[in-house]
Parts: sequence; C-alpha cells; structure tokens
Amino acid sequence: MGFSAQVLYYSSSGNTRRMAMEARDVLKEMRWDVSMRHLRSYKQTAHASDPDLIILGVPVQYWEIPDAAVRMIRALPQFEGAAGFVFSTYGKCVCNCVPYDLAVELQAKGVSILGGAQIVMPNSSPVGENTRIGDLEESFGKGEPTETNVARYRAVIHRIAKRVENRDLDEMDTDRLKDLHTGNALAALMDVFSTADMRRGSMPQVQHGEGKCTLCRKCMKLCDYRAISFSEDDEFSIDQKRCKVCYQCIAGCPTNALSTEWEQVSSGSRFIHRFSRNTETLFVT
Repeated sequence: MGFSAQVLYYSSSGNTRRMAMEARDVLKEMRWDVSMRHLRSYKQTAHASDPDLIILGVPVQYWEIPDAAVRMIRALPQFEGAAGFVFSTYGKCVCNCVPYDLAVELQAKGVSILGGAQIVMPNSSPVGENTRIGDLEESFGKGEPTETNVARYRAVIHRIAKRVENRDLDEMDTDRLKDLHTGNALAALMDVFSTADMRRGSMPQVQHGEGKCTLCRKCMKLCDYRAISFSEDDEFSIDQKRCKVCYQCIAGCPTNALSTEWEQVSSGSRFIHRFSRNTETLFVT
C-alpha cells in the first residue's frame, strides 16, 4: 500500500521552504507520494484528498505565527485521520510556542500530532540592501542550519513516516510542544503587557524609492496583507494599518526600490534578542 503526504509551508525569506523541501525529499526517498505547496497557493483539488501525513511549517514573526499564515491554515480543508508534524523556523530570537500553536490549528482539522520542532535558520531581518542580519552574525543564525541539524531533522521526519507506515498513530501529549519556545522571564512579562501589533510598531516602516522602481508590482503580489497598491497614475502607496512590517516586499523587490531604516532594524533585532534563551534547534516526538 502506498502512502501520501502533503508538505505545507509559509515562507517569505526561503528559510521555511528549505526545510519543507528537506522533508519532501526524505518522504520521496521512502517512495511516498508527496506534494509540497506554499499555503498561499494551496488548492484542494491539486492534492490527495486523504493524506496519511501533513507536515506544516511556518517562520516566527514577532514571536508568533504570521497573521497571514494563520488565515491560510484556517482555510485548509479537514484532514480527518491524518498524522501531523509541525515545525517553526526562527533566527535565534524569541519564539512563543509556535509549534504548539500550529498543532492546535491542525488538531482542529482532525490531524493527530506526532511531533514538532523549532529550527534555527538565518534571521531574515533586513539590515541593508540584500543583506539580512542572519547572514552576518552567528548569534542571529549565520551558518544555520548546520549539517548536523539537517541530518537530525531528516531523521525525525523519517521516524515519523515510519510510525505512519506501521500505523503507530497514538497522538503525543501536545502540551510538550510548549517546551519549544525561547522566551526568557522578561519575554513572559512582555507577553502580558504587549501584543504582536505593539512589537511590530517598534520597527521602521517600508520606504519606497521612486527612482529605482520599475513598476513591476512584484511587491504588491508578494504582500499577503494587501497593504501595497498602485494608483492609475502608477503611484506607489502602502497602507500602514494593513502592513505587518514583515519586510517580505523588501526582500522580493528586484531593483531594491524598497528599503527601511536599516540601523533601526538592527537595533530593534538586538533589543528583542535580549529576551530570548535556549536558542537552538530542538525536536519533540
């Protein structure tokens, strides 16, 4: 009997997509029927209707699941009877139990959770044109994931798949996934008095350089919050109330027409880093 899996991910920098591809490759080597899709492009008709395994991964943004990813996950169909594995990617800053939150979302879809992970990747905060802070400093994930951590991740995916093949589908105690967080005592205190929107508000807004813009509108297509628009006269505008300051548009602009206050991003990232602890790749199965 053949087995099928859906590997679903949300990614703006490519970090989460890379780990989704690793999971896909492991399952293909095991001769599974595997489909892999960004949540943005998920179409139910393009996938097996009754997958045996769902793997779901997202990045951490402002300590939580990105708002757009939550919306897309909740739009997914039911996967009654499927097993599940969840993972988050983050750049050695604060991660608020994101794997646990993902597990709760999948459980609402009828999925039994067998494991989860938090995976260190280069921090994607932009600190210059085509430069992320995670490309520069080990304390923000430079050099990650290491070969060892990739091998560990692949081994966990293989083990989860073997459990599915052997019909060993007893769900884990998902409360154990709450251990996959990196917030220290100060972060816990901040959670009481701040929200993701408040944390976003401390970061600089996106700026548009008209002289560099070729009106390709790629930024508008990339924005999952519909914050970017162009007028009939090709004037760029960004709705600050809609913008989630994810900087996905900056990363995707082919001409570097979009930018921000790089130094403020750098100092903001370093400030947030002070609230983190145990910033390493961890697995729970």
